[in-house]
Amino acid sequence: MKRFFALLLVWICAPAAPAQAQLQDEVRGMFNVFAREANAHSVASVGQMLLDSQEFSWQPQRGAPIKGRDSALLYLSGIFRGTWRLEANTPAMAVTMPGPNSAQLQVPVRLTFGEAGRQPESEFYLLTQVYVTTPIGWRIASISMAPLQRQ
Repeated sequence: MKRFFALLLVWICAPAAPAQAQLQDEVRGMFNVFAREANAHSVASVGQMLLDSQEFSWQPQRGAPIKGRDSALLYLSGIFRGTWRLEANTPAMAVTMPGPNSAQLQVPVRLTFGEAGRQPESEFYLLTQVYVTTPIGWRIASISMAPLQRQ
């Protein structure tokens, strides 16, 4: 009888695993687009990926937290005037699905940044993005960066 219930549980849960893997792949793909467009300094393209809400939040590598999509776009306009390059360690990327309509992506990154005309700095961070589903697809609801020790 125990074996029957174990097989029944596997049978019930089996369809969820491929569906969850597909959603995780969608989030990974969206991150890759985010990184590409951010490296191209495209405020408009990155802005389309952010949740259009005052609930959007970004904790940049330095400075005060940013609340709201419009504030994030202003922030991006400023930092993209200088050097800003994101290099992700994609083999170390992890995507978890805490709920059916949300995902959390974590990836170690090397961020090279600096004001225009100044020597850029490179530092390592753990980048965390929280994604939520909306009627128009996945959107980034929050971004945070925690410093990492150089390896």
